[in-house]
Amino acid sequence: MCSRMVSLFHHTSPLNTQMVTILTQCTSKWKSFSDVRSKQRAVVEFLTAEKVPPIEIHRRMQPVYGDQCVDVSTVRRWVR
Repeated sequence: MCSRMVSLFHHTSPLNTQMVTILTQCTSKWKSFSDVRSKQRAVVEFLTAEKVPPIEIHRRMQPVYGDQCVDVSTVRRWVR
């Protein structure tokens, strides 16, 4: 799939340039989401080591991460 994408964008046409721009924006948003998720996982690992229960970890993370906060079920899964 990657090699197909590279060959698709090999030629510089206005359409291909626009597609590259869109893909770049999408991947940077995904990277941002991934970074926030990684940070949350680190918080969960740290607080778990401090013997904080999963529901309390989630309660503390909600004001910090807002809409991007992982669900309490994800916190519970990461604690295991």
